[in-house]
Amino acid sequence: MELTMRKHNNLNKQGGFTFIELMIAVVIIGLAWAFLAPQLQGLMDRNVTVQSETGAMTRTFNQIQDRYFDEIIDANFNTEVAIRGRLVAEAYNNNGTDTIYNIFDGAITITGVADNGWTWVSERIPTNSCASLITSAKTVGYETFQVTGGAERRYSEATKDEIASDCENGDTDDYVTITWTKEES
Repeated sequence: MELTMRKHNNLNKQGGFTFIELMIAVVIIGLAWAFLAPQLQGLMDRNVTVQSETGAMTRTFNQIQDRYFDEIIDANFNTEVAIRGRLVAEAYNNNGTDTIYNIFDGAITITGVADNGWTWVSERIPTNSCASLITSAKTVGYETFQVTGGAERRYSEATKDEIASDCENGDTDDYVTITWTKEES
């Protein structure tokens, strides 16, 4: 009987965790958070950056769409005098070229193809943002895209695996160049 009572008393004394055990758990959780937090922040920043770039593309696309085919321009007014005098916006010229910059500090060159749309070339896209930017830009209205070194692909036919493969294979020092094409029918 006495042996049974001792076992029972020992069980009652082991009612929870010791302070040391709790501190070890806190340290492990803290180390895990310190390791994961920057990675999660980088992922969130990349998504915000891609969404910002896609939004900028959409706004520019809409401005070009509104004026590109509505204004009849027979000659190429792609001269510094005409642009500085604000006689015609360079990007809206049927066969003109304009260069702006993307959120990744790479040049964007917009080139009009007389009466048949334009191309949008965006340089220095980080490889880790390439596939998500291509996928997001599908909503902008371009028919085709091409990563440097890859095949020209139609949005209606491209698969996620093809997009990912193009982004990986087009990698030059962790950056790629993407060309989008808008064709008018």
